[in-house]
Amino acid sequence: MRRDLSRRALWSWVLVCGCFGTETGNPLSEEVVTTDPNVAALSASDDAPVVDGVWVSFESIGSLQGATCDHLGRSVPGDAGDLLAGLSLRLPNASAEPSCGVHLGLAPAPALAGAPASFAGALGLVTGVRADGVRFEVRAAGDHGTDARSAGAFDLGARHVLSFDIARALAGVDLSGAPEADGVVRVSGPVVDAAFLQSFALFRDLDGDGAIDDEERALGPAADTHR
Repeated sequence: MRRDLSRRALWSWVLVCGCFGTETGNPLSEEVVTTDPNVAALSASDDAPVVDGVWVSFESIGSLQGATCDHLGRSVPGDAGDLLAGLSLRLPNASAEPSCGVHLGLAPAPALAGAPASFAGALGLVTGVRADGVRFEVRAAGDHGTDARSAGAFDLGARHVLSFDIARALAGVDLSGAPEADGVVRVSGPVVDAAFLQSFALFRDLDGDGAIDDEERALGPAADTHR
């Protein structure tokens, strides 16, 4: 299959709490993408900011169930590590009750060796360089996760790729401010928090290669956080 070149593996995930026992589930791959390189790019650009790091603090992943898709079913913990090194995130095991999506449990990150200092206490952090060469950090805060809902039934037993869209994460975020003493522009607040929570989607991994191919992307997300 032809591959979508508007993505790059640079995601770092953090396990905050392994408090759901040893239940396992279906393997879940991850991918960082941009749906609008004019808003946020993953490679050198003359006009758009270039993202070079995405940090997300996962606590758990759980199934969404119920007639109104508001019941949290089984949950499994996330995983710790760098996407470049490979991770083993999982969806919860399928149950008898139909699922309508997944709940992405997020929690404030602890201070971690190798992570930017700004990531401590945040749900997520996007770092990069503006078109003028000035570095930026966009910090999402809060104390809860987000729901990725499907338009119909969601198959927990199928393979999926969880994507994070940096164009959605930076849409409406003003990076034009003056840098702080260390030369970095730092942005946070309600606009950032809302955009971050709406930047996740799950795509079916039909060929099981752990990546979103063009044909799979054309089918649209199986579930997303911006419905």
